[in-house]
Amino acid sequence: MEKNLSHQESLQIITDMIGNAKRNLAKGGSFYFLLWGVVAALANFGIYYLINFTATDDPYWVWVITFPAAIISVIHSKRISAKATVTGPIDRLYSQVWIGVFIAMAITLVFMKQINYAVNPVILIYSGIGTYITGWLSRYKPMIIGAVLLWVSAILVFLTPFHLQYLVTGMGFIAGYVIPGMMLRKAEQ
Repeated sequence: MEKNLSHQESLQIITDMIGNAKRNLAKGGSFYFLLWGVVAALANFGIYYLINFTATDDPYWVWVITFPAAIISVIHSKRISAKATVTGPIDRLYSQVWIGVFIAMAITLVFMKQINYAVNPVILIYSGIGTYITGWLSRYKPMIIGAVLLWVSAILVFLTPFHLQYLVTGMGFIAGYVIPGMMLRKAEQ
């Protein structure tokens, strides 16, 4: 037999789900923003350096640092999932949003030749979408601001000469991922 919930009871259930999701985000969400922010920033700064200050023919090998980061990320995710006391629809939504962002990024990278290798602003846009949704769902304003900074960085990259694009992209990831991630880390303690 199904019980009809009052408006107040329905609102309380939704509020509780958001609260649980916020607590779960606050118990380890900073890890991903810090890990991927640092990895993306270092890779972009590395490519900027190699393009502008060396004679290397292939500066993009720097991106190999994403492989260990991906492995670390998956291992951390498994550990967090095992420790989560309560997971609800919003927690699953976080996960699905970031899986969608990853798939969009992967498709973009596979077909980057078709967009003349101009992937940095697109990756920043996708990252901004995931960060914005995460910030909005958790009502965590630094993430929402981080998303806006990622989108501003994407616009700047579109308007920046090629030899500076990786520098701007790296700074975008620091502003959009690392700084909000550090703030979230502080809130976790």
